[in-house]
Amino acid sequence: MKIQRYFFVIFYMLGLATALSQGTILFNDDFKKTLIGEHVSVLTDSLNILVLNDVVNQNHFFKPNKREILNLGLSRNSHWLKFEVENQTNAAYLMLLIDQASINYIALYTKNFKGLYTSVTLGEHQQFKHRKYKHPVYLFDLDLPTGTRSTFYMKVKSDEPIN
Repeated sequence: MKIQRYFFVIFYMLGLATALSQGTILFNDDFKKTLIGEHVSVLTDSLNILVLNDVVNQNHFFKPNKREILNLGLSRNSHWLKFEVENQTNAAYLMLLIDQASINYIALYTKNFKGLYTSVTLGEHQQFKHRKYKHPVYLFDLDLPTGTRSTFYMKVKSDEPIN
């Protein structure tokens, strides 16, 4: 059985996907690549103190990104990203590709079927040999069964520009 994987990215250098206007990023079997920057909301943590529970409980502080390309620039701040994905493919899961290897810290938070969040943290702090995928870009599995949708949160921080 051939496993299908669909990739998408959040930043200009990070990837592409099919999306609805300022809402759900839709994946179907007629998948076409599209920039998804306009479908991501951003919360800037200038004190670098927020944790996932703070972010989830303060969704009203997220601001929609109004640009096709998400550009967080050079900043000492942490940035939280929020996006919703719906899987209308025949694939049991998707993959998220972040094609910017210079990010110091990147964590993806996914809600499981019990309603609890799990996270995968990557970045320059982690030795390459400990990555699940031995690839210079950041790859995350999205366990999103066919016909379901989920909201994902991502925290990014870097001492280099994020664009």
